[in-house]
Amino acid sequence: MDNLLLLSLLYAGLPLLIYIAIGTFIYSRGKVYRIYSLIFFISVPSLILVVSIFHFTITYFTGGYTSKEKPGYFIYKILTEKNIIPRYGTDEKSKSYEAAVKEEELSSEESKKIIPASSGTGFFVSNKGHIITNNHVIEACHMVKVNYQGNIKPGKVLAIDRANDLSLLQTDIEPKDIFNISNEDAKLLEEIYVAGYPFGKALSSSIKVTKGVVSALSGLDDNFSKLQIDAALQPGNSGGPIIDNKGNVVGVAVAKLDYEKVIEAFGTIPENTNFGIKSSVIKTFTQSNNLKSPQIKTRGAISTDEIGEKINNATVYIDCWMTAEKIKKMKTRKTFFSEIGKGFDFTCYNACKERNDETFCRQKCSMP
Repeated sequence: MDNLLLLSLLYAGLPLLIYIAIGTFIYSRGKVYRIYSLIFFISVPSLILVVSIFHFTITYFTGGYTSKEKPGYFIYKILTEKNIIPRYGTDEKSKSYEAAVKEEELSSEESKKIIPASSGTGFFVSNKGHIITNNHVIEACHMVKVNYQGNIKPGKVLAIDRANDLSLLQTDIEPKDIFNISNEDAKLLEEIYVAGYPFGKALSSSIKVTKGVVSALSGLDDNFSKLQIDAALQPGNSGGPIIDNKGNVVGVAVAKLDYEKVIEAFGTIPENTNFGIKSSVIKTFTQSNNLKSPQIKTRGAISTDEIGEKINNATVYIDCWMTAEKIKKMKTRKTFFSEIGKGFDFTCYNACKERNDETFCRQKCSMP
């Protein structure tokens, strides 16, 4: 007999026996109760039978017993494991259902495996492996991996600053060089370099550098914890160092405007409008977490060769690993940084979500 048919008979038969027993009990109480027992005998089993037939029809033609969201799946699984009903029926449909069940179980296991999900950039600020990056780069990760010159090590999150979108990591890597954080914020029109891994390693595994100037001393909505730069930023640059011509960090790359939204609002393409977190904010963050910055010796501009060497020896590629299930949820919530990295103000969002509804914060912090 087809497994599904047997299950449906169980669904209908067991409650039916119970209700017959109850009806018989009512009938035996005397003449007064017989009319009630008659109504009971007719209506309740009929309703159960109709529901059972409907349930059987739906599940038979849709394969409902192969879905863990359907109650029939659990009964089917228990009965087959206890050999109460055969694991395989005589028809091909029963076999296909069993195969589908196994496939879904395998799919569920696969969804719990941790896989690479997104990437960003970071940079060393101590010889003990301390790294600065954006909080949104690592916030939802099950595991953080730091890639440094072919050496891959896990990264431990020591501290986060959601309001300013900063994170402090530590890894078991002794860097060849570190970045000093500038004691002074960058000046207007100061020449800067931005290092990072735009688009992850899709283009190449080499670090990329763009050059520009500080074009404003505040970010969106007159946020003076940020600066505006015209050096190009792309998804994957997040958390990368913004460096002056002395080789010191004057900012952390964080966001850029969304082209489509700006075109829709102003009818023009935004050019060279990107943002970073100021060095004074970074300095406060590291000092608050007992990370002392080395004394910066006063010196003039250094050569581009020296800047390039420092970038190569002090910048890291950060891998964020999640389960496939978590990735799907993050994309649904629209907080997955690869989805909105070029048009979302994470500093605004992180500060907002501590006291407001998430939907409101997503709308408020989407860049105009």
